[in-house]
Amino acid sequence: MAQSDAEDVVEHLAVDGFEVLDIRRTLLGRLRFRAQRGDILREVVLNPSTGVILRDYVTRRRLPDERDGDRGGQRARGNPPSGPRDRPTSTGGHPPEPGGRPSGLAQ
Repeated sequence: MAQSDAEDVVEHLAVDGFEVLDIRRTLLGRLRFRAQRGDILREVVLNPSTGVILRDYVTRRRLPDERDGDRGGQRARGNPPSGPRDRPTSTGGHPPEPGGRPSGLAQ
C-alpha cells in the first residue's frame, strides 16, 4: 500500500531533521505543514487533490536581541531607520548610480 502525499511530506520533513508543529487545512482545502529545526521554520503547502507541493518556504527565526536590542523585534516609535537597507527606495532596493539612473535598469 502506497503512502499518501501528506504522509510523504511528514516523512521527508522528519528525514531533514524537522519536527512537525502542526498540519492545517487552508481555506482553499490545501494542507499546510509547519515544521521547526532549531531556529529554522519551514512551511510546506500541499494540494491534496494533485499531490503537488505549492510552497516550500524556509525562514530563520530572529531572536529579539539580534539588531533590535531588547525591543523584541520592533523598532521604537519615532526612531529613524538605522541603516540604508531599512530605508524604502523607489529603485527596487538599488541606490541610484551617478547621473540619476537606478542601477539594474536599461538605459
